[in-house]
Amino acid sequence: MINETTQIRKENTVRDIVLNDFRTADVFLKHGIKFCCGANIPLEQVCANMKLDASGIVLELEKATATMQIGTDINFQDWEPSFLADFITHIHHQHSKNTFPIVRGFVDLFLEGHQSKYPELKELRELVAKLIMEATVAMQDEEEIYFPYIKRIAHAYLRREPYGDLLMRTLRKPLKVVGTRNESIKHILNKIRLISSDYVAPENACVTHKVTFFKLKQLDADLRQHLHLENEVLIPKAMQIEKDLLILNTP
Repeated sequence: MINETTQIRKENTVRDIVLNDFRTADVFLKHGIKFCCGANIPLEQVCANMKLDASGIVLELEKATATMQIGTDINFQDWEPSFLADFITHIHHQHSKNTFPIVRGFVDLFLEGHQSKYPELKELRELVAKLIMEATVAMQDEEEIYFPYIKRIAHAYLRREPYGDLLMRTLRKPLKVVGTRNESIKHILNKIRLISSDYVAPENACVTHKVTFFKLKQLDADLRQHLHLENEVLIPKAMQIEKDLLILNTP
């Protein structure tokens, strides 16, 4: 496992810092530091003007750009359903919950000053709001209904519990609902991809435009992996357990 961090220098301009690593925009937005047009001022000077601790800002920037690299040989198919459900909850769900307000904030910031220049993006705010709403409801139901059910039947099957079929009759949930909701989320993502030209900003785009598309692209990638793990790995495993439990408990 390797931890890589972008090197930040106080003499770099705010604009250049963001262009070098779009993740730094979160820190500047948090502290009210302008990073788009006219931000060609060294970080140290900006901090002095705003009475901010430059060293502290640099530490925040370095933390925001830290990247943990792990091996690429992970086979999710080998994971037990309960562990996979917990992984999706604690990694993907939590990441989405943390990211949603940030992405929405950048979309609002971008459209406030550029909607008239890019009329083809007028739907962006509405699509992002719809995406967040649908994904939030889906994640809540997964955490409160579907994942607990999957973990219970997985536990019953692993231990060959005699009450497995009773558990299914009393708790069984239509797992296909998860897949249907996920398809709806993917449909919204596809529409956002289409109107944003696959998140490729024009060559003359401003920094805010580029950062917004970067944030959307990151969210898209994480959500698609999240949906893939559910649709192609977790739900098929759970549905197979349901079938096996019925066979196991058939006289």
